[in-house]
Amino acid sequence: MSKEYEGIFKTELYEGESKVLPLEEAIKKYIRPKMFLHVSTNRSSFSAISEICRQFRDKNPQFEIICLGSALQVQILAATNLIKKLIASYMGNVFPAPSPSRAFQRAIDKGMEVEHWSMLSIVLRLLAGALDVKFIPTKSIIGSTMEKELKDSFLVIDDPFGSGEKVGLLKAVKPDLSILHAWCADPNGNTIIGLPMSERAYGAYASRNGAIVTVEKIVSTDFIRKNAPMVDIPGHFVKAVCETPFGAHPFSFYAPDGSSYYQDIPFNIELNNASKKEEAMQKWIKEWVYDVGNFQGYLNKLGFERLMILKGRGNPDSWKQLLPHTLRNMPSFNTFTEEERAIVSASRELVKTIKSKNYKILLAGIGMANLAAWLATHTLRSENILVDLLVEWGMFGYLPKPTDPFIFTMANIPSCKMITDLVGSIGINVNYPKSMAILSAGQVDKYGNINSTRTDGTTLVGSGGANDIVARAKETMVIMVQNKERLVDKVPYITCPGERVSKIITSHAVFEKEHGIMVLKKYYAQKGISESEMIKKITQNTGWKVELAAPLEKIEPPSEQELSLLRIFDPERFFLGAL
Repeated sequence: MSKEYEGIFKTELYEGESKVLPLEEAIKKYIRPKMFLHVSTNRSSFSAISEICRQFRDKNPQFEIICLGSALQVQILAATNLIKKLIASYMGNVFPAPSPSRAFQRAIDKGMEVEHWSMLSIVLRLLAGALDVKFIPTKSIIGSTMEKELKDSFLVIDDPFGSGEKVGLLKAVKPDLSILHAWCADPNGNTIIGLPMSERAYGAYASRNGAIVTVEKIVSTDFIRKNAPMVDIPGHFVKAVCETPFGAHPFSFYAPDGSSYYQDIPFNIELNNASKKEEAMQKWIKEWVYDVGNFQGYLNKLGFERLMILKGRGNPDSWKQLLPHTLRNMPSFNTFTEEERAIVSASRELVKTIKSKNYKILLAGIGMANLAAWLATHTLRSENILVDLLVEWGMFGYLPKPTDPFIFTMANIPSCKMITDLVGSIGINVNYPKSMAILSAGQVDKYGNINSTRTDGTTLVGSGGANDIVARAKETMVIMVQNKERLVDKVPYITCPGERVSKIITSHAVFEKEHGIMVLKKYYAQKGISESEMIKKITQNTGWKVELAAPLEKIEPPSEQELSLLRIFDPERFFLGAL
């Protein structure tokens, strides 16, 4: 009798209809011209995007694409003229450092439509679509140039509950299909995406036809049941499951079972260089997308040794093997770059501000801002003052490790106190009363307004999470190299309104906001150069009439300890500048 009931209540190893398909077949079956596609950013499926390029080559499919960040994979779609309209918060290169993409600029010049959004606003629009509500409120976008440009999908109203504040309303969005790469799924499509969480699976939930999911491996339904807290997408939201190990390459991939792999920096640099000219870009696409035939051909071309090296770097403890080499090759401390000077000055300002205002959370943008936050955090920890570092993609309370300066590096994931998504990070934690931020910027003006989107018809990179962060953090600082073209009297495009921007830290000076205007408070002291000469140099490299504080303070040179820690974080000097 008991065996009869055991049979009734037994779970099967594999359950449900199998949706496993070869990648080529899945794309051919489910992707149609003029589709509105969501392309996941934190779990980018380069394997699927490459296959779309092959199958729709010269067919003018006029896709509409929505994504958080249009990096390498979306650049290829744009460069092959497959995109009619791109909706994104970031449109540029990511590795080795953020920079404008000439491939995107050429596509825009040829007629590709673009909509600039902030990162969180896109996530919230997808969440609204998943919830099947018509709109969702936000603090983002208000007061920026985006508010004026996005009137069909964004509205500002008075709070209907009488607070007296303005409220932004984001129109829900429902793509036709979502494309993402994940750690694993069972044949029915029950999917574990993995870390970081970032946009979660809101794109798959919002899409009318669910998702095509490429995965590192296919697992049993029994495995899915045993790891149910990690499951992100139930099978009924998935159209096809395609097993493509290394499917996120050339991006990094963090897997809980230790099968992670590192971002392929040389590969990214090669494409960035090729993208500068149309002929070189098309030659690269022919070599790496068309001629390889399929994704297995792509992996064969990469080669086993290269893939295994990326696997080795994917180990979170790989920095321990790299550190001795980094220390042996440390440059002399007698010289340092403008970037190093700016980063050290910014870290000192962060330490001073965090101490005086008792901030508990520090969010940093990519690049020099990130390194300044890392340096400040370690300085504070040496004094037993704890501040939790936060990354917009959801890494909270992490401890930065040496040899990898990228803010999203997987090496820092195991040290997190919490891992959340964009809603939890820049939607909630940045909103905490004791939260501040530091960001890099394309341009900033005397009012603290930030522009990272557009200048004179030239596309920069876009907001990313910057607009969301500045709208929520109690205070934001900006870091940049001193440059008259970047410190301007008035930005031509307001990516982030400057009301909460308190300081601009450059390689030469610290500007602090007083009576609504950035005032010169500190200058970098150089041996053999008088104060008046330094002030003249600063004013000549600032785009507004500089007002001086009284008295001015001197910024002392970086110490050996500060420089050594910086250089351990960024041994390849991606953000520190060439010595």
